[in-house]
Amino acid sequence: MTSAGIERVPDLLRMEAILGTGPVELSTARVMGTMITAIYRPNWVEWRRRGRDDDPALRRMSVLDALLAVPLGVPIDRSALSARVSRALRQVTKRSVAWADDSVTRLVTVPLEPELVVVRAHQWNSGLRRASAFSTYCRRLVLWTGRTDQLSAIAAEADFYGVGLAIPSEFGLALVVAPAPAKDSATTPASWWLAEELFAQSNRRHGLPGVK
Repeated sequence: MTSAGIERVPDLLRMEAILGTGPVELSTARVMGTMITAIYRPNWVEWRRRGRDDDPALRRMSVLDALLAVPLGVPIDRSALSARVSRALRQVTKRSVAWADDSVTRLVTVPLEPELVVVRAHQWNSGLRRASAFSTYCRRLVLWTGRTDQLSAIAAEADFYGVGLAIPSEFGLALVVAPAPAKDSATTPASWWLAEELFAQSNRRHGLPGVK
């Protein structure tokens, strides 16, 4: 695949047929051992609130599980917290959780909403396997650079698994199979973890994209 084709990925992925309307951001990241291109909708209020601060505790599943047990912005009596939740909340910084004499307030929230994960692959089975690892988080798409004589069978398999399929074309990229909607849009510890991974890697490289 040519570098020009790679550079036109944003043009394909910003199509309303895939992502609907509204602003999205694009970033590359290594997640679960796989290089991906992630398309997401940032929560700019939260990005500005955090600035360039990085709290590694926010990428611990036990901490995220505890944070979801506490409502955002509402003081909770400390005596109402279980010992497990209290210990987990103590691991984050004061920018994430505010402690008072008799209450605790969650300040932190999910920094972005992943919309689509794109995996580039020359071998279809490898691309499908790596893309499928993100099935519980958001929609998935394989940017496949393999043999076109296998396209019909691969497109059928992609459609069966709900994985989008795009290929290089004369004009950059062509969408063969649209990605199926994500199974669940509710925030879970796992989906928050992916959001924090993308936030941390993007923030380290670029700061706040689109924010002066």
